Amino acid sequence: MHRGPIIRRLLIFTSLIFLLSGNPGYAGVTENFTPWTGSTVTTDVPLTKEWKITFSQPIDATSLTGNISVITAAGANFAVEPRLWTGDSTGKTVLLSHLQPFAAGTAYTLYISKNVTARNGNATLKQGLMMAFSTAPATPDPASGKILALKAGMGQAAVLTKAGQVYSLAMHNTPYGSTPVLRQVVNLTDIVMVDCNGEGGLALDRAGDVWQYQLDRETREPGPADKLSFISGVKAIAGGGDGPTTAFTLALKTDGTVWAWGANDVYQLGTGNTQNSATPVQITSLGMDITAISAGSYQGVALKNDGTVWHWGKTSRYQDGTIELPALVPDTGHVVKIEAGDYRNLAWREDGRVWIWGHLIPGLVPEISNPTAMTAGAEMYFPAMFVKPDGTVWSTSQSMVDGTSQTPEIVREVTGVTVLDAYFNAYYGQADGTILLQSSTQTQPYTVKLP
Repeated sequence: MHRGPIIRRLLIFTSLIFLLSGNPGYAGVTENFTPWTGSTVTTDVPLTKEWKITFSQPIDATSLTGNISVITAAGANFAVEPRLWTGDSTGKTVLLSHLQPFAAGTAYTLYISKNVTARNGNATLKQGLMMAFSTAPATPDPASGKILALKAGMGQAAVLTKAGQVYSLAMHNTPYGSTPVLRQVVNLTDIVMVDCNGEGGLALDRAGDVWQYQLDRETREPGPADKLSFISGVKAIAGGGDGPTTAFTLALKTDGTVWAWGANDVYQLGTGNTQNSATPVQITSLGMDITAISAGSYQGVALKNDGTVWHWGKTSRYQDGTIELPALVPDTGHVVKIEAGDYRNLAWREDGRVWIWGHLIPGLVPEISNPTAMTAGAEMYFPAMFVKPDGTVWSTSQSMVDGTSQTPEIVREVTGVTVLDAYFNAYYGQADGTILLQSSTQTQPYTVKLP
């Protein structure tokens, strides 16, 4: 006979793990979570921080909406999206992604309502939980013209400054000589990421909107940027193609899905067919757990949150080098960053080593560990290159005899480099805003400087 009241099982909150969106693989730090009493505050939280919340039992996904939130000091809800984390097959982990970065030096409260329930319906939290945190203060940057990122395209580069401005850098070639043309792209402010495709430059703003601009064929000056109305909620972009007829674009949304549009003659949109698309189509086979994307001339590369790498499109010059749907890159795992080239790609692993693959034999790049920047380059123009902590640049190629990666050699023409990228030309950025432009037909680089 049953005696006494029925005691309902309690759903236990076990841990919070934080991760940075720029550090895929969720190799984070476990934090003790205790209900906030008004005195304990987690401080200096990164602006791109996301919360990974693990419970003791599988969670009912329908109970998440409205029951896990981030609240501002003024009592307003911050735009966040709780969902079950696909990296946990048990269904016990919730990933709380925000739709825009937190504001610097600002107080927030993470709140978990007691209405979050287990999947079987007979377990709940005993009470709501909350934790206060404040974000890291803004870091003063008196040299606002310093370079945050450089992305090379066919005969051009997109330059992103730390002030969120975008500049276009291209060569103006005439019968009388060649001159670098550096111009700011109008209509672009608060930009967080840039890239180039075969048509021109791409930019992603902090609100998650994508912009595109084109260069004048004669003057090589950029026209005004236009916002693309057919996509929003984007957190990363990548451009591919070596001309207007082969241009395509990839977009990673905040929900972890990847969308593509443009040329598709060699399956570069990852949809399993060769039908071009003027509007975004989802690469459904990648799922919803992508953390980074990159694009080459005719191929796409994606990094999943489990540290594996996937690629599709024309990944080799050879006939058998075309992949119709995203496929796992063999021997990859524990990867935190990817870079795609034309037919050569790089994967930076958690241990600091770099894996290179393409249409020759894949393997580790010798003598390269924890580079501060890297580019896969373009096979016919520039090799894969890496920036070491001392600002020197080192390049490696793959042996035409056995396909292995060769011992890197120093690029003696440049020093003090902080960022770089290469395709038809190579672009090396320095800390003071100087950009060294090295043509594939000329060893000595041109020098330009941001205003």
